[in-house]
Parts: sequence; structure tokens; C-alpha cells
Amino acid sequence: MPRKAAPWWRTAAGRWYVLHNGRQTPLPVVDRNDLAGAFEAFKRLVDAANATSTACRREPIAELVAPYLDSISHRVTVKTRLDYASHLRRLVARFGSVQAGQLDAATLEKSADPAWSDSHKSNYLWTVQAFLRWAGCTGLKLARPAKESRGADAVISPEVHARVLRETTGDFHQLCRFLWCVGCRPMEAAGLTVEGVDMATGTATLKRHKTKHKGRQRILYLSSEALSIIQEQTQRHKTGHLFRGQGGSPFTRQAIVTRFIRMRDKIGKPVTAYQYRHTFCHRALAAGAPDTHVAALMGHINTTMIHAHYAHVHANGRLLREVADSLSRAAG
Repeated sequence: MPRKAAPWWRTAAGRWYVLHNGRQTPLPVVDRNDLAGAFEAFKRLVDAANATSTACRREPIAELVAPYLDSISHRVTVKTRLDYASHLRRLVARFGSVQAGQLDAATLEKSADPAWSDSHKSNYLWTVQAFLRWAGCTGLKLARPAKESRGADAVISPEVHARVLRETTGDFHQLCRFLWCVGCRPMEAAGLTVEGVDMATGTATLKRHKTKHKGRQRILYLSSEALSIIQEQTQRHKTGHLFRGQGGSPFTRQAIVTRFIRMRDKIGKPVTAYQYRHTFCHRALAAGAPDTHVAALMGHINTTMIHAHYAHVHANGRLLREVADSLSRAAG
């Protein structure tokens, strides 16, 4: 049940909280008996949000995009930066001469192309909101549509995987085998080294990964098939990266994308490296693996992503199907 717009005491945190702009926000009041102080802190929070438009930078939006992209370059991948730039080009095309503080949420939400998918609209509006908050509009909150589940459309069948293996050789062939049985991010596999694998525990601890900047550790838990692949690659390369492209260098993101584009032409069906990750998750959930276990294998801190993208494959799907069958038999 949604909380009312009034402060409440959170014992575990030892301070007052309030629901502000859809988020549970801590207040700088740590006395459980100081309800009046909590309300006063809440009022200051609301007043600050209402004054947001005066705090926004006054340059036209078109002049702010380049500095914003430069400011995030150190913490995002090249691909992510290009995606942000693409979204912001649309914003500039619509409102380039307007100051950030002159735009309201409703106007920005309508700027998304109606023909876009909900996932694309959500990504666009998220980028716009992040950009405008950087520009000083900290109180702005855009309503974004829920993203579609990508799991159902991204599953690679065993037959298609077998065709991929028949059309590949060398390290790329091994990389596809590895992605099928591990489900890690493609660039996690590409960055894996002989020294990074602990054969005794069947794990690999990654030094570079997507969530490293958040202080999280990424460990791959390797099946017997994955360990067999690693042993084969270790015998091949002895040391350093396990999967390498032409010239002996580790696979780059672009090299992997290019290989799969060529694969599409060979087998007549689009297949991407990330589809292997989705397929692994789909197969695990369909087999009845608990969503918490699958989230850990995928490298997620919780099950939110699992539930958002694989709602069509419940973690207890096999059990529920068995219950449905038993009910059907009883009704017969």
C-alpha cells in the first residue's frame, strides 16, 4: 500500500524517511521523537524541489549536450555513450534552443516517438532525465513505460546453436560454446584469462566487469562443460586471454558483433552474443531453478532484472505446470 506524503521512522536506519518524487528519501533527523523536525525537513526538501527551475543551467539545451557526454565518458562504455548521444540528438532536434528549466515532464514524455517500442521509449526518457538532472533540474521525474520482456524473443534453440557451431571454428567456436553453458556477458567471456580461472573451485573472478564501479565482485560459476572448454583453451594459449581473435588479440566488442552479423548471413537467422545470455537465463528458469540462484549466476545484485525481462518464465514454472496438470487430471 503506498505511503502517504508524511515522514515515517525507520528503525533499522535510525532516522526519519519520506516518500518524495516516488522514492523513499532519508531525512536529516535522527531523533525518533522529533516528528516536528521531520516535517520541517520534509518541507525544506519540497521547497528545494520547487525551486529547481531557478537552479537549472541557463544555456540552451543544444550547448549542454557535449559537456554532459564528456562528463560521463570516464564511467560508461563507448557503446553506452553513443546510445546516450543518439537519444539526446532527438532532444536537441525538438528543444535545442530551449533552456532546460523551461521544459516540464509532460512535454518531455510526449517527445518520445509513438512508433518506438516501450523499451526504446523508456531508454530515451531515462537518458533525458539523467541529462537534465546533470543540468541542475534535480526535481524532474519522467514517467517511463515498462520495458518489454526480451527473454522470449531472444532465446536461441539448441538447433540454431548447433548450426552456429557448425559454421564457426577456432576461438570463436569455443567462445560460442562457452556463452551457451555459462550465460555471462559477452565481454566478460572475452576478458577471461587463464590466470583468472580457479580450476579447483570451478570459478573465475573477473577484474573488469560492468558493475565494478559500484564496488561489486563478479564471479563466474563454471559447469563441467565450461571447465572443459577452459582446459582446451589453456592448452592452446598457455597464458593470457582464453578467447582471441585474429592476430592473437582478445576479442573486442566490435569484432564479436561483426562475427555474428556474418553468422546471420550464413544461417539465415539473426543471432547475437547477448542472445546467448538471455537463452541461458531462460533455460535455467524454465528448468525450475530459483530466481535468486539465476540472478547470482547472471551477475545481478537482486532478482529485479529477472522479473522485469523474464516474467513469462516463472522461477517455479515447472512446479506450476505440474500443479496445473494434477488439477486437470482431477477435473477429468
